[in-house]
Amino acid sequence: MKKIGIFIITIILMAVSTAVRAEITPGVYSLTPYVGGYLFEGNEGLKNTYTVGLRLGLNLTENLGMESFFSLTPTEIDYEGGDNVRMWSYGIEGVYNFMPESRFVPFIAVGIGGIYYDTLGFTEKMNKFAFDYGGGVKYFINDKLALRADVRHVIPVSDNYNDLLVTFGVSYAFGAKRKSIASVSEETYAPQQSVAPAKVEAPPAQPTETVAAAPAPAHVVAESPAPFPAPEVVAPAPIEIAVSSGSEQKEAESNIDEDIKNLVNKWRESWQSGDMQTYRACYAPKFNSKGKNLDAWVAYKTKMYKRSKNIQISIENLIVTPDSASNATVVFTQNYSSSLLQDSGEKTLKLIKINNEWKIYEEVM
Repeated sequence: MKKIGIFIITIILMAVSTAVRAEITPGVYSLTPYVGGYLFEGNEGLKNTYTVGLRLGLNLTENLGMESFFSLTPTEIDYEGGDNVRMWSYGIEGVYNFMPESRFVPFIAVGIGGIYYDTLGFTEKMNKFAFDYGGGVKYFINDKLALRADVRHVIPVSDNYNDLLVTFGVSYAFGAKRKSIASVSEETYAPQQSVAPAKVEAPPAQPTETVAAAPAPAHVVAESPAPFPAPEVVAPAPIEIAVSSGSEQKEAESNIDEDIKNLVNKWRESWQSGDMQTYRACYAPKFNSKGKNLDAWVAYKTKMYKRSKNIQISIENLIVTPDSASNATVVFTQNYSSSLLQDSGEKTLKLIKINNEWKIYEEVM
């Protein structure tokens, strides 16, 4: 037990130094080792004791999830000199998460499974069908780790006993099914313009006259005809390449920065005010982040906005990096607060220029 406690404390201390980002993400698995207490009903004839176990979960949506569990509860029969008993519990539960976008996530659960009783030193063994219901809370330290507390009413069906299980654990999230865009080429939104090579015109062919030659006298030696003049080749005109001065280049980069900052400010204000039409207009049609296309993303954000009150968003340390003439990356620190969540962390927006307007095609948290 001491080793388990030290292990949990070590994980918590390691997690405190990492950046905070909390929410339930669909497609993410979780692994939760836990310890706790198991209280038997008085007439069951077993002594209250501790339990250790493991949960493996999967988030099906932001709200719905499922978990399998397996635990060991060593106890003994409740009389002097009573035999030792090992109780193995196993099963599967459905979970519903409230406030899935928050750092503090309460949930309810209901499940079915079984309990296997092994009386040490004797051949007597029992396996009982059981179901449970209850709930708990998760408190996210960051996007990978969460502290967790659970309470369950456990009912072995064959005898209809009423047991109580209380556990505490650390949940580790892994395996996010995020569909991210590694790179977006300019061909996705605008075809490349190819420059045709300069056409070189050949001179018109010289007409050839057919002249009947009179037979030369025997004593006259025929002279060789004069060589045909070589065609005159017209060289292509040199292509002039305009080279912009340093001041013009700096002015162009300044204009790009200003346009992008205007987009980010419009995006922030529309999200803060709940103007979802303007908010949607900030995104590219082929936007995709966290496995959501544009329609699913706007629906998700609209749902979050309706749940929240007093949304306040501020942006600090904004850095614009042009990746090409039509692609750019924006990195900044976002401070977000509402009635449900207070969060601060780095956000990255990846932009594409469409019809001379900058649009967001991916968000990275």
